[in-house]
Amino acid sequence: MGTPGVKAATVVFHDCDTGGKGFLTRHELRAAHIQLFGWHISAFDLDALQPKACPAAFELSDFCAYAVPKLLSQDPHDSVRRHFSALDPYCNGYITLDDLRNAAGEVAPHIPAATVRLLFCQVDSDGDGRVSFADFASLMEAARREAPASTRPGGEHCASSRVGASPKSTL
Repeated sequence: MGTPGVKAATVVFHDCDTGGKGFLTRHELRAAHIQLFGWHISAFDLDALQPKACPAAFELSDFCAYAVPKLLSQDPHDSVRRHFSALDPYCNGYITLDDLRNAAGEVAPHIPAATVRLLFCQVDSDGDGRVSFADFASLMEAARREAPASTRPGGEHCASSRVGASPKSTL
């Protein structure tokens, strides 16, 4: 029987593993952390996981060993708040299109600007150019309900082989 959260960690690992080399660089580890948890990893924690002086390969098994316990201990409402906060860099209570563009550029630069704009416009329910926390929480809840079972945290084991086509994160 697998461990809940391993599937989500595996998908994020492969999503951030540029070039499918089988390990994460420090930069990719930062991006994976943001994608999975919705907040920046501290410099202290990053150095503990992958020291600058000895940058060992951070493989899938290492990432799962780090990420899965954190995922299992998260409150779902806290997770939504943290993801929102990661996209609201000025802590003003809303996300602008520029905020979303900046975040997409950092964690998913392959997503076209038109797609980011379309997503923003669909989430901005009142068309005021700002995504409120309520708009964002509604999006996250709808995504959670509609996500296929294969992309939800589930019971798969971390494997060393590359997953074929992993779904990309939606910001």
